[in-house]
Amino acid sequence: MVLMTYNNKDLSELITIQEVLRNVGNERSVTTDDSPSLGVNITKLKTSAKIISVSFYMKNKFNKYALNQDKHTLAGILNVNEPVRITFDDEPDKYYVGYVQGLPDIEDPIAWLSVLKMELIIPDGVAHSTTYRSFSDYTFETPDVNIDNGTQLLNNAAGPFEPARTETTLPNGGFDNYEYYYTTNIQMTRDKTYALRANTNGEFSGYHDGGTESDKVLIWLARYEGGKLTGDHRIISDDNTGTQTNFKWNLPTGNYVLRVNTYHRADGLLKKVWDVKIVETGGTVNLIKMNVDNKGNVDAKPVINIKATAQNGYYGLVNQNGVSAVGDPEENDGKIVENQEVEMNYQATYWRGINKLSNPHGPFKPNANPTTNYDNFELYSDSKISLKKGQLYILTAKTDGTFTSNHTPATESDNVVLMFVNQSQSVIQIVSDSNTSSETWFTWNHDDGEYYLRVNTYHRYASHSVWDVAVRAFFKNNTDFLGYALADAKINQAVLNDPASQITWTSNSILDVWGRKHLSHNTLNTLATPFAVSSLSYDVTPTQYEYFWWRQIFWAGTQQQQGFLKIIFSDDDGKFLYAIETTKSSSALSSDFNLLISDGKGGYRYAKQFSFKPTHVASENPFHKDGGWCDVVREDNKIQLYWLGSRYTIEAPEIHDKRTTKVHLVWQSVYRKDYLTHAYIDAFKYINNKGTLIQDVPNRYHAGTELILNSENKTIQLDGIYDISQKIVGSDFITLPTGESSLEFYTSSWSNDLPDIEVKFEERYI
Repeated sequence: MVLMTYNNKDLSELITIQEVLRNVGNERSVTTDDSPSLGVNITKLKTSAKIISVSFYMKNKFNKYALNQDKHTLAGILNVNEPVRITFDDEPDKYYVGYVQGLPDIEDPIAWLSVLKMELIIPDGVAHSTTYRSFSDYTFETPDVNIDNGTQLLNNAAGPFEPARTETTLPNGGFDNYEYYYTTNIQMTRDKTYALRANTNGEFSGYHDGGTESDKVLIWLARYEGGKLTGDHRIISDDNTGTQTNFKWNLPTGNYVLRVNTYHRADGLLKKVWDVKIVETGGTVNLIKMNVDNKGNVDAKPVINIKATAQNGYYGLVNQNGVSAVGDPEENDGKIVENQEVEMNYQATYWRGINKLSNPHGPFKPNANPTTNYDNFELYSDSKISLKKGQLYILTAKTDGTFTSNHTPATESDNVVLMFVNQSQSVIQIVSDSNTSSETWFTWNHDDGEYYLRVNTYHRYASHSVWDVAVRAFFKNNTDFLGYALADAKINQAVLNDPASQITWTSNSILDVWGRKHLSHNTLNTLATPFAVSSLSYDVTPTQYEYFWWRQIFWAGTQQQQGFLKIIFSDDDGKFLYAIETTKSSSALSSDFNLLISDGKGGYRYAKQFSFKPTHVASENPFHKDGGWCDVVREDNKIQLYWLGSRYTIEAPEIHDKRTTKVHLVWQSVYRKDYLTHAYIDAFKYINNKGTLIQDVPNRYHAGTELILNSENKTIQLDGIYDISQKIVGSDFITLPTGESSLEFYTSSWSNDLPDIEVKFEERYI
């Protein structure tokens, strides 16, 4: 006897199965047209749905009505409007997705016995494995890029370039003959590596000597912005330029033009340059290869989970079946967008909190004026930080020099080194390296304590500056990350949208429910005030462009429970700007999800409202225990709010030019009303976009983001938010062929670390 479940319901109490017929494969239809000579041409080949026939009987001897009642019960189970999960215990490792088609055939030989036969249609045509196969091991390589296979970056580079302008300011007039070629523009990026090759009838060199006549030829790049030269020049040629010269760019990012120098006065001896080529050698895409094995007999539809361990702007996936890509397609070639900063990140997978350094903005420009070497350094006692031994930290900063970990005081250079020291400078740990402009990770290896920022530069005069230094602690797979969110907050200092109401401040707590932790509020307001409030407040860098992501639970245990959960943004003057509130303000089984915006007069207006039922049912409540992901994007006077898979744009002229300086998490209960059984914030993060909407920020995948590409249902989730707009036009969802195959992942070339990747899939059988 075969046992069957239908929509997760066991049918064995109602029916006894005699036979399950599954044919070999599925019906195939072939469309043809006539061949010119012999046979036919196949124009279309289609594999149809799978049909499963189930023969069974029903019996009930208790009374003459019992069997009919069982038929009603079975009909109710089978009456579904969409395909459901179906299993048979003679295939314990597989399940089908389908439903009954047509009316079962029936015979009633006696009053208490019916013999039936029903057909199940399986629209996708396959059996699915009941367990997922998972793959997470991969290899990594960075293909070599050289002058031959790299992409030419210099415009109008054919030439010939033959300078005809003689330098006359040198002794005896000099021999420095040079010219700028303003049509040969190129975009250069600080800290990237490049290769140069060119042709000349002279001798390429990297040494500039305008006082000596020679056949030397020099190639420079000069910064050219806003129709004028800025003074940033650098020689990029050397005696290898005829074949290939490699160099790292250490000047500011920007637009540059070609300059060529030759060293003759006589026209007949002037040298020239042609066919100049510049490529980015570090501009290749990082390549990850993963081998997978699909033991099914048809293609599998994988669920791909990518957890970013560092900033990334692009992920590309390629195999023999197709291409899938998300992010910004330009971000596979190394373009870093610097107008985005993750200022808070309190998530379960990775945690990066607030900036631990006080007075971080600077500028820090050492002016010690060394005389015996070039070590120009200064300790900034107002910029202090508490560091813990063994803790991993993330450092970011900006400079007009070149960040490094190489402390070389005997050599003059554009190097900039950041250290943390004690008051007497007897404890020193260099924390900067060449990646500090984007992200440098370091572990503090000294005792716990308070330390101070020291900046080193390498000129005998104040030459280079550092500014916007940020140091954040990093915890990987830390389940207690909300403890740090609570410790970092300013308690009960929130700016409220309704400050006129009588308020009593209470405390927050951390609860452990459903195997994870939540930030919570007191559960009952017995105080003689309209509202009891608890809040957590965080300072952010002033901005009109921001992204806030959070996960919340809002679930009432009874209809009588009431309360509010709010995310509030306030400005430089400590005034309310806008908020997203979730409310239950009556005894009805109804809640609202609202966007509130300042009216500019000390009050607020409702700009957008959505309704839901605060129950445990996922279809009724987006904030049930397994859901709750939300986000909001602000671009000055425009706000985008996420709700049920869509983003809604709301005009907010009242907050035009008003900067956010604080973010507040607020729980608010109502007098003598039980607070909601589950009203929590589970995780949150804040990104300062500094002038760009989050949808347009290429490097959207910062450390800690979790991206899920689901080929089963063709969805994309970023930190729980469904967002199909990330998919690059022209790409599609990947499928995995049968047998062993290779899946290739591409990341932004400038990404510092590799992501964690898991590919899992159900094997499918026709």
